[in-house]
Amino acid sequence: MPFPHGRRIGLFVSALVCLLWGEWGTAQESLRVRAAVSPEKCFVGQKFLLTIDVMTTEFFTGQPAIQIPKIAAVALLPDPLSKGPLTDTIQGTTYSGVSFHFVGFPLKPGQIEIPPCLITTFQNDDQGRRLEKHPIMIPCQLEAILPPGAEELSSLICTPKLETTISWDPPLSMDHVSVKLGDALTRTVTLTAPDVLGMVLPPLPQVSLSGLRAYPAPAIVKDDLHEEDLVGKRVETVTYVCQQPGHYELPEILIPWYDTRNHLLRQAKIPRLIIDVTAPPVAAASPSSSAHGKGTTFWLAFMGSVLALNGMALVLRKRLHVFARSREQLLFSAVGQACHSNRPRDAAQAILKWIAELGIDPGASPFASLSANTSSPKLTCELQCLDEATIAPDSDWQGGPLWHELKQIRRKRRQPRFHSMELPQLN
Repeated sequence: MPFPHGRRIGLFVSALVCLLWGEWGTAQESLRVRAAVSPEKCFVGQKFLLTIDVMTTEFFTGQPAIQIPKIAAVALLPDPLSKGPLTDTIQGTTYSGVSFHFVGFPLKPGQIEIPPCLITTFQNDDQGRRLEKHPIMIPCQLEAILPPGAEELSSLICTPKLETTISWDPPLSMDHVSVKLGDALTRTVTLTAPDVLGMVLPPLPQVSLSGLRAYPAPAIVKDDLHEEDLVGKRVETVTYVCQQPGHYELPEILIPWYDTRNHLLRQAKIPRLIIDVTAPPVAAASPSSSAHGKGTTFWLAFMGSVLALNGMALVLRKRLHVFARSREQLLFSAVGQACHSNRPRDAAQAILKWIAELGIDPGASPFASLSANTSSPKLTCELQCLDEATIAPDSDWQGGPLWHELKQIRRKRRQPRFHSMELPQLN
């Protein structure tokens, strides 16, 4: 397709500004740029649209490009689906070009001015294709204000509708649950709001409770943009590991937001959860009896019953011992599987259950209690590395050294202890 021969364009900014549109042209009226912002007044966090049209009376031999510098206290996002061809007639002259759309969000109140932008065009002349860069002033302003009643809020979401989805793993049907020492509860909260960027949705406050360790995962932020329809999403997941027996409460979380459709200040709620953590039952010592018998017949009958049940007790004790060792072996095998798979959180949870089965008092820190009970400097070092790896989002923790130390400690605990006996002196 033949293109007419162009000429070098000298660009200058004119003083013509319309009520909603600002328009600028060159001395030869070959290149024309106009811009608009809508609405010109909005709330903090509310979406506004910035449209910039780049037009010419000649032909662009390549796709024009526009570069807008970073605007202070504004999140600006280009809309790739809204960029398209444009044809318009201005004062009897026909222009063709491209329309650029941007979606913006003011982050704090005040007057916002669009800074000068840089427009790149491609045209032909006698020497062939020519690239030109044009600095353009955009006399567009925006005023951002706070909604009524939101002056004291640290963060605010302005949207027609805020959806909050909460899920627990394992599923919970009530706000008060009872779990065992070493169990884990995972909460996932999803915030979804139209006309809002995912980055604008605020992070949830983290609760730190001694004995209930929180392991937050990195937040997932998404933006679905189709033409001028934007939906922002933020997903936060936290795993709570029960490290000590006790009564814990995850408080209610309130998320303020402004309903731009009904012009109301609202609150989204994440309900509280009460967690009761119980330790495995410990066999109580048999109390000594201080009562004296009242008759020889009663004691004879009692001793006969003891002798009769003695054989059964020996068999039952042996079976219970085998069962206890089998349960301990299963829990210790789970520790080994987590260590071999290099999964720090699963390993920490499995070790907590194993410690509880051994009857070791978890104290203020279960890992510290295990280290003190074994007096192994190498094990203390490996447990500290494990504790740090459970918090790090991207950890390269290797469970082999810890598994080796745990096997050594377990082997020593299971070795029989022989006590020395002194023989009586011979006459």
